Amino acid sequence: MDLDALLHDVDFLTLIALCFVFTGIAAYAFWPGSQAAFDEAARLPLKED
Repeated sequence: MDLDALLHDVDFLTLIALCFVFTGIAAYAFWPGSQAAFDEAARLPLKED
């Protein structure tokens, strides 16, 4: 295996890994159970100490 083939394989695997990471982040953001936590985090700047 020469260097070009190795770099192509690494690029492809990096693309696949980043697709999985993006899908995981999007699933976490739009998961129905996360709504309460996001609402609470949105009110943090307005909360008085």
